[in-house]
Order: sequence, then C-alpha cells, then structure tokens
Amino acid sequence: MKGIICYYSATGNTRLICDKLGVFLDHFSVELCNMQFSPPMHPQDYDFFGFATSVEFFGLPYLTQQWIKAIPKISENKLAFILLSHGSIPGTALLQLKELVEEQNFKVFAGHTLHCPENYPPLRSKGFKSAKAPSEKDLKRFLMFSYILKDMLLSASKGTELLEAKFRLGLLNHFFNLPDKNAARRVMGFKYIDENLCTRCGICAQECPHRAIRLDKFPVFSEELCRGCWKCYNRCPVKAIYTRNLRGTGHYREPGRLFQDKMEALKLPHD
Repeated sequence: MKGIICYYSATGNTRLICDKLGVFLDHFSVELCNMQFSPPMHPQDYDFFGFATSVEFFGLPYLTQQWIKAIPKISENKLAFILLSHGSIPGTALLQLKELVEEQNFKVFAGHTLHCPENYPPLRSKGFKSAKAPSEKDLKRFLMFSYILKDMLLSASKGTELLEAKFRLGLLNHFFNLPDKNAARRVMGFKYIDENLCTRCGICAQECPHRAIRLDKFPVFSEELCRGCWKCYNRCPVKAIYTRNLRGTGHYREPGRLFQDKMEALKLPHD
C-alpha cells in the first residue's frame, strides 16, 4: 500500500511527529507532503492518507482548511487518519479536522492528539511553555496510537474493511472553540519592525503561510491577509518583529533538544 502524510507545521512540532510516524509505518511506501509548499495531491494516487496539523487558537489553521478543501473529490472513499499537535487546550479541533476531511470523501478510521511544547508567544511570554511536553503518558499514548494505526493498515492491505473512527472529547475542550475567523488576528494586532535589528534576510516573507508580508526596504505587513498565526514573529532569527503587546519575548523558533530527543528515542514494541 502507498500512503501520504499531508502536514502543516508552523514551527516544526508537527513535522517532527510526522517524521517519526513515517518511520513507524515502515511496512508501507509513505511520502510526506508539506501543505504550505506543495499543491493538493489527487486521492487516486494513494491508498491511504494522513492529515496532520498544529492547532491555532483552539481551531484549525486557515492554511490547513483551504488546502484540504482544494483536494479533488472522488466518488470512492479513501482511508485517512488525522493527527493534531497542540500546546495548550486543543478545543474541538480534532472534530473540526475529521469533519473537514470527511467532506472531501475520505473515511477517517483513526485519529490522535499529542501535547507538545507551547509555541504561542503570548502564552510563552507568561510562562506557559509546556517545556517538558510531551509527558511519558503522552508518549505512551502516541506509541499505542502508532502501533494500532500500523496494525489497522496491515489489516486493510489484506482486504479487511476498517470502521469509521468515533471521537469523544473531554468536556473542557468544548468550552474552548474558535470564536470567529478573525479572533486570532485581533489578538495579535499590528506587526512592527525594529529596523535596528532587522537584517532584511527575507525569512518572514518566505515563511508566511498567508503571503501577508512583502519585502520593501524592510518587511511590510498586510493586516488584511494576516491570520494571526505568529509564524513571522517566531521564525525571525533576530527577534526584530514585534506587536503592541509583545516584544523580544515568548519566541519558539523550532522544537527544542528535549522534544527532539524524546521523539528520536521512541520505538514500537517489536522494534
């Protein structure tokens, strides 16, 4: 069986998880597809799919939503599993992702959420960093999910029909839902550049998932296109981007060494 894991990773947490999952699914031919830089694939080209994304402001990133909606629909239901990485409360994002994927005629047979280090600058600046995440319990749950996922796909390769997954979220998650599509942008507010720090490297414009930054003498922000994802703020190597409420603190440029080591050490029971 041939599969593909399509992911959106704002700061590298989701990509790290997908890399590991790709290793676990070693019985299959599995490709990784970065939603930000690759066009939607055609479902007929693969036997199964994975859709993985970070959580932004208790919901799905705008780019993730638009990318999945652009996948060509086919009459035959294709198998799919879903995966979320989150720092704080994931809200109802798992149910949102399942509904979105199913609207494109995929059959969601498995899903999982993994608590990762926090990458949202307003929370990190206040000390909510989840630096030791994922916990040992979280890692065991991810291993179990990976083991079951691999077993289900092996069964499917032999002709077994897989059932649709049913998810039950904790009561707390239902209280944390995306208020409206502009809430994250309003919370972030206007972006500014410290011209004394900016090296005009262009990383912010290259990394912006919404093409909301252009380079003039210094970066120029389109507040209309911005979705408040904080990727430009996090990714700036010299911390030259700031907002009215946040400056020089709370950055999460990429997964830390502790998180990388935890993921690298994971092995399935038979490995």
